[in-house]
Amino acid sequence: MASPGMMQSGLSRDLFEAWCTDKKNGVIVAGYCVEGTLAKQILSQPPDITTQGGQKLPLRMSVDYISFSAHVDYEQSSEFVRLLKPHHLVLVHGEQNEMLHLKAALDREYEDKEDDSRLEIYTPKNTQSVMLHFKGEKIAKVVGTLASEELKDGQQISGILAKRGFKYHLIDPSELSSYAELTTCSFTQRLVFVSELPLELLCSYLQKLCPTTQLAAEQGKKTIKTFEGAIQIMEEKANTYIIQ
Repeated sequence: MASPGMMQSGLSRDLFEAWCTDKKNGVIVAGYCVEGTLAKQILSQPPDITTQGGQKLPLRMSVDYISFSAHVDYEQSSEFVRLLKPHHLVLVHGEQNEMLHLKAALDREYEDKEDDSRLEIYTPKNTQSVMLHFKGEKIAKVVGTLASEELKDGQQISGILAKRGFKYHLIDPSELSSYAELTTCSFTQRLVFVSELPLELLCSYLQKLCPTTQLAAEQGKKTIKTFEGAIQIMEEKANTYIIQ
């Protein structure tokens, strides 16, 4: 017994080069071999090999292969996939041809499955990115004041989605502290800008961007309310406006 098993260098390579010309000798390759290695090359029984020093030597010794690997075979791999029932499977760390064979076998096994049981299989090259798409549907229980009124089919509601354990709850922001150890607060940002446009003309431009923009009076000052009132623009003084 000598390592490394792929015989690229080390003791196994030295012994192989010393014994390969004698037909009385033999080598047994145990386990997986990567393409481009000496162990993979001699499995095809070439007439000669190239030594580390560049010399050509005839290959007369016998070459055999046995599977003595810690890696699982197809039956074990496919059984593992069946138990997990994933929607996506990424095959890595293997020879490309072998991974393509495994992908083809799994594709045949899952080709007649229902949509919920479909398996997307990927065999990316090294450094190649894989984009996985998952269904974003979640079931949440509406609690608190949001649940005080009966909801109609198709009605939209908004709140904070909170997760406790493995369950989701939709909560009104004002009631967040009642269902979680969290509190809410509000921030108001004020920006000042200078413009020669009168407020009425500025409102007209904003209405093209957001049709619900309105010009109203707030505390005795003309105020533009846009984006459902989330943004307000007030005239502080001539040609000077405040956004909040």
